Amino acid sequence: MRPSDDEKVVPFEWLTNFTSLQALLDPEWLFDGHDNEDQDKTFRVLHVGCGSSTLGEILMLSFPRYNYVVNADNDIELLTGMKKRWHSLVQKYATLKGGDIGTLEYVHMDFIKNTAESFHPQLDSSLENKTNGSFELILDKSTLDCLLCSSDGASGLICEVYKQLKPGGVYFLITFNHEDFIAPLLEDCPGTRWEVTKTHAERNVDAPNVVKRNEALLLGSADVRNFGKDESNYSVARMNPKKDQEPKEEDRGIDSSSVAMQSAWTSGTFSPNQNYGRYLNVFICRRNSNCYNFTLNKEAVTNHIHKKNDEYFKQSNPMLTHVRKEELKR
Repeated sequence: MRPSDDEKVVPFEWLTNFTSLQALLDPEWLFDGHDNEDQDKTFRVLHVGCGSSTLGEILMLSFPRYNYVVNADNDIELLTGMKKRWHSLVQKYATLKGGDIGTLEYVHMDFIKNTAESFHPQLDSSLENKTNGSFELILDKSTLDCLLCSSDGASGLICEVYKQLKPGGVYFLITFNHEDFIAPLLEDCPGTRWEVTKTHAERNVDAPNVVKRNEALLLGSADVRNFGKDESNYSVARMNPKKDQEPKEEDRGIDSSSVAMQSAWTSGTFSPNQNYGRYLNVFICRRNSNCYNFTLNKEAVTNHIHKKNDEYFKQSNPMLTHVRKEELKR
């Protein structure tokens, strides 16, 4: 039997799920007290490189103050499937929550092909207020990691993030890359005026059948037994968020001294330690609340990224292939 269009896309949280990020994304911690005195203020969210993640919708359902979420990706077919899926669920969620649950949209964005003048014509047309600084929160689950492999996709992403981020807003980056690489790339990025802080998140990955099962349980589906018998998540670490205080290492069950976020390539060969893949680096880039310059020089940002990339992989973390080893012996 051929599946219907909305059944073709099954959400998959391959990097980490909402639970592992919940304490860090709580607006009471992320925004209140940081130039935000209005504890009833609502926030607009852009999730770049959303893929088939449900982070945006769960964020909106869990924290009503995030009442407008735009999910953006380059895969049009995937976006179409996720949009159809959401349309099939939105009324059920609204009934479950007892009223309006906010607005969730899916738009196409391509940071590699679009020009410096307009990275996102689709995004522009989807917004009511077509000005710079449209979002208080921009989520990035390893999209920067992927675009660092392209010639200038990463610089396109950073330029657009900075353009769309409101003064006082947060670029929330979850990355597999080592902090010694990402920190200077963000902190020293030319033209930016943001404060960069770093923490860790423990990975908690949801398999597709678990996502479907959780969705069915939430909606009270009678067909929950059809979504597989494995009810457990792939839990590579544990998290116990506390809402009444800043999430600290001990709150998340992490021993800071044991979380050695070392690259698996430190020795020149692939040698992961016991924590490889269990934890993620999280960078919180908080834009200066008095900064109203939204445009970065894309060429300068590209050159900066290439420079930091070369410095890190030549000086701090060389990856030596067997061919390169033989060349060095000569």
